Amino acid sequence: MQQVRPLHNEALNKISSALEMEYTLESNRIEGNTLTLQETALIVSEGVIIGGKSMREHLEAINHAQAVEFIKEIATAGTDITPVFRIATP
Repeated sequence: MQQVRPLHNEALNKISSALEMEYTLESNRIEGNTLTLQETALIVSEGVIIGGKSMREHLEAINHAQAVEFIKEIATAGTDITPVFRIATP
């Protein structure tokens, strides 16, 4: 690994994309989503609708990928994140 460092941006982007897709797949799988890695990638990257899969499964994949992208945007922008704690009243 040391011999190929530093990695080119293209290689880093491919690695990042692959990890994000795996993260989306596994996170949704925990919740009972039955999409495969390939199906998840087609839905997220190409907007393909997979026959036999529910709209819920499609939206879970899309929404998770968008949430990951949102967090990356916040992190790269250097935005301060201030936690807000609200106590629910009965």
